Amino acid sequence: MFVNPFRQQGNWYRGNLHTHTRASDGQASVEERIRQYRNEGYDVLAITDHGVTSEVADFSTDEMLLLDGVEVSSAASGGAPFYHFVCLNVHPDATVPGSPSPNDVIAWAKKEGGESLLAHPYWSGNDAQDLLAVHGHVGVEVYNAGCRNINKACSSVHWDNMLNKGARTPGIAVDDVHSAEGQGGDLFGGWVMLKMPELSAPAVLEALRTGCHYCSCGPRVLDFGLLEGKAYVQCEPAREVHLMGANWHGLSCCARGDGLLREAQAEVDAEWKYVRAEVVDAEGRRAWTNPIYL
Repeated sequence: MFVNPFRQQGNWYRGNLHTHTRASDGQASVEERIRQYRNEGYDVLAITDHGVTSEVADFSTDEMLLLDGVEVSSAASGGAPFYHFVCLNVHPDATVPGSPSPNDVIAWAKKEGGESLLAHPYWSGNDAQDLLAVHGHVGVEVYNAGCRNINKACSSVHWDNMLNKGARTPGIAVDDVHSAEGQGGDLFGGWVMLKMPELSAPAVLEALRTGCHYCSCGPRVLDFGLLEGKAYVQCEPAREVHLMGANWHGLSCCARGDGLLREAQAEVDAEWKYVRAEVVDAEGRRAWTNPIYL
């Protein structure tokens, strides 16, 4: 069951759930990656190298939670060239499956005690049919900073296509960092804000399963919800605020001149199917809430 994080008890925790090191094709050591994110004030970090399960949970402190993980490529399905999945909290001794089907990857992550995210669908060439063929993952990357180098960081259209067809899938923003020091903008470029009662691996997994988070590459969302037939969002000062539903349903508010917006609202009904908010700040950076289903 999905929940509205803005109505839940707990604290907000900032996390990056897609990270590479020299254990695969990253350009920084595990220790250096942890230092970078710790110094930036992150609360949660998952190390997810290609085909190699990490063993970093023991580096966790009271201030920063480290999650073991791995990025797994699946066999092609239909017209898709491939899928990538970020598998979180899997056992470090787990044997990564070779050439699995997409749904086998998802089942494997669950069997090993974790969950999976569908990575960078725009970069992977996944269309709506491809995305609707996989089931059981806990989110799709709506923003992947590592894909900025080919201008395919944002997969919000892919996400909306899934939602339009009835999929109930939360959105996630990630770094997918490979560079040593963030050359190309893949370090601290996208993150998830998790609403949790405590900083622990079980709490992270539960927040992902229930959509108890929003994601951003800059602005903060302060509130989002429904009241008396209207959807509303409050945010840090922004140039644009969008409330978006299925197909043609939605409302866009844009600031005039040098002005900035801090809120928006729209009347919604069942024809919208869902409503989500998207905020754009003065630097063009975005934040995304998860949908409320109508």
